[in-house]
Amino acid sequence: MQRRKLINIMVPDTPYQAISDLAKRLVATKAIVSLDAFLDQHLEPLAPEIEVINLHGSLTALPVLPEPAFPVFFVRPGWDYFVDSYNGHAHNPNSPAHWFASTVSMSEYAEHLCSLRQNNFQTRWLIGPHGLNEVILDMTALSHVVNVIEASDGLVIPQEHVQEGLILLAHRMGWPINAFPKLDLPKSPQITSPEGEALQETVTQVNHLDQKLYRYATIRLQRQIVESGLDIRKIIDTQHRLKLAESVANDTSSKGSQHGI
Repeated sequence: MQRRKLINIMVPDTPYQAISDLAKRLVATKAIVSLDAFLDQHLEPLAPEIEVINLHGSLTALPVLPEPAFPVFFVRPGWDYFVDSYNGHAHNPNSPAHWFASTVSMSEYAEHLCSLRQNNFQTRWLIGPHGLNEVILDMTALSHVVNVIEASDGLVIPQEHVQEGLILLAHRMGWPINAFPKLDLPKSPQITSPEGEALQETVTQVNHLDQKLYRYATIRLQRQIVESGLDIRKIIDTQHRLKLAESVANDTSSKGSQHGI
């Protein structure tokens, strides 16, 4: 039976690279291509071997493929996304918002999210050029994103449930679930002052669509896990034991080498 293909939606400032990293270590590098490369006629003989198609675009840009495929992407809480986005714009001269972010504080930047079209950026990215150009988004935008996810049987992985989401992804793709490599994933920024708490509340309110998207993704993932019949907790415990055993073995081997054994 032919395996399904996944379309890795590369939403900026999310750990989308984890999908490719996982596939490289569990499957093969040749199984991963960009959408443009996949659509190139010269790749047609290799099409059955390709499992991951990276798409630097929106859900509205999903291609119509001759074989089964489903979109996968990560979502982050509005506050977490805002902090990394601000830091990225402030320190990257090639960023479109660098001219402003590099000259103001995080609080000042938050006050201008709407006029900069940087609020609810995950939702904006997912609906495409229309979302990136609109000054104000409403629930219609989010409804469109949800409808596409449901219709395409998409897998949306929330930041706080990355491990569960990747296990479900591996299950769908027929990849070895108990052989997961260690992945570097984003951590929530720490808040250490009342001012920071007030800023977080403001940013969360401004990014209300992204917050709703995150809650939807969390509920959807839990439902998909139940429907899959997987015992996620048992799988995670097994992964931890395997990693611990591997770490002990490597440590023993290293000490043996130091003593000339």
